[in-house]
Amino acid sequence: MSLSIDPSNENSLIDFFSKFKHLSNTELGVVAGRSPSTIRRWKRMCGLSSGNKPISEPQFTKKQINEVVPIDWDSKEWFSDQYINKKHGVLKIARILGRSRTLVLSRLDRYGIDTRSQKDSTKSSNGCKTFAWLSKYYIENKWSIEQCAKSAGVVNETIKEWLIEFGMETRTTSEALIGRKRPKSDKPKTVNTNTNRVKRELPPEFKANIERVKERAKRRREERTSNPQTDLLVQLGEDLEGLADS
Repeated sequence: MSLSIDPSNENSLIDFFSKFKHLSNTELGVVAGRSPSTIRRWKRMCGLSSGNKPISEPQFTKKQINEVVPIDWDSKEWFSDQYINKKHGVLKIARILGRSRTLVLSRLDRYGIDTRSQKDSTKSSNGCKTFAWLSKYYIENKWSIEQCAKSAGVVNETIKEWLIEFGMETRTTSEALIGRKRPKSDKPKTVNTNTNRVKRELPPEFKANIERVKERAKRRREERTSNPQTDLLVQLGEDLEGLADS
């Protein structure tokens, strides 16, 4: 099964893809009598995704771009006006022309027009990302990065990237703390009101043992000899006397 398709006519190709949008590249190739690589090339010519998944309906219900394309559009002046002056992206220019994104990139390269990086082409929707806003709050008002991030509704790393992008020097931690008062702690101070030391009471049987040892040490002291064991016992008795008195 094959159909009469004019590959040079983009409207003919779009009608073909619209009619069989539920088919994959391989199935489209069977219907058209062409290879899957040819189907992918046709899709790129129409500005469609060349993936193998069936084409979904939203690709054919895109918002129409009402802009008149001149006959001599294939020129450096027209691409410079669209890409540099009007700040159109590659995909939007491709939609205006009804051509593929690859064709637009090749024309920009042919005419020596430098393409923007993805970061430059993506504009920030945050109104705080301006040199004036950062100068006012970070430089003049001495706000910290945390305060700026909280006010702008972003994370701290985003504020740091903005400062680097606008060529502003970030303050160190010590510089950021200059002039700040240390916040007082709400935690109440604990005061030790127990100034009187409580004496521990010894059990009666322990006191009795101490008394016996003291008496024995007293007798040994009276009959002290040069025996080392006797001297050790006497010393132990003296230590216990001091423990009992304390």
